[in-house]
Amino acid sequence: MSNTLPNEGELVIATIKKIFPYGAFCSLDEYGDAEAFLHVSEIAPRWIKNIHEHVKEGQKIIAKVYRYVPDKNQIDLTLKRVTESERVWKREQYRRNKRGEKLLEIAAKALKKDRAKFSEEMTKEMTDAFGSVYNAFEALSFDTAKAREKLDKVPEKTLKTLETIAKENIKKQRVNISRNLKLECFEPDGVKRIKDVLGSLKPDKVEMSVKYIGAPIYRIEIESDDYKKAEKELNHILEEIKRGMGKCKYRIEVLSEDK
Repeated sequence: MSNTLPNEGELVIATIKKIFPYGAFCSLDEYGDAEAFLHVSEIAPRWIKNIHEHVKEGQKIIAKVYRYVPDKNQIDLTLKRVTESERVWKREQYRRNKRGEKLLEIAAKALKKDRAKFSEEMTKEMTDAFGSVYNAFEALSFDTAKAREKLDKVPEKTLKTLETIAKENIKKQRVNISRNLKLECFEPDGVKRIKDVLGSLKPDKVEMSVKYIGAPIYRIEIESDDYKKAEKELNHILEEIKRGMGKCKYRIEVLSEDK
């Protein structure tokens, strides 16, 4: 939790505290419950007849600071100027930050350290090195040697404890994507050609399976530790199928999800 205040344009997590016809007073969860105000005109792009239909007391929201007046200590929020992608990003960052705080609490308990003092000291060290506490824990779990180099000022006993906690609690997540293909070959040995091409596919750095759904539909499933990598490899596989089919008469179509 920060003792400073957010900057204009920053995304924040806020809790609705008190609602009035003209707007709602909120507390900023990440800034010591500092007070902010959400005007009714900043809740939705259209005119609002009843503010209670849009926000509730106790509700947590992802908002953006669109005006900050330091002299008055005034923070004005907006909901309508937050895009869906910004909302998804902030929700994930908030989850990661809370998870990082929890892991530091576990470490403080294991080392028999004062939780508040230990968390403050390690938050600075880990944030300076990796941008956030959770990023540092991820590095300790997935790239230990490099993480140790960047956290070389941390005592060995503490570093070893952080490393153990990271590896016990943070695992690489696997993502799965799939596509149904309509693949037809109009040569006399068309079925064999398709079978040979699909059987020869060798994806790079991902796991892949091809399932026969029913002529002429096939399902390609990709599993990877990264969504973009999986998508890239799937596109590569589609190109490999086209090259494998060569100059024979064939037709390939990637089917939409509802087909």
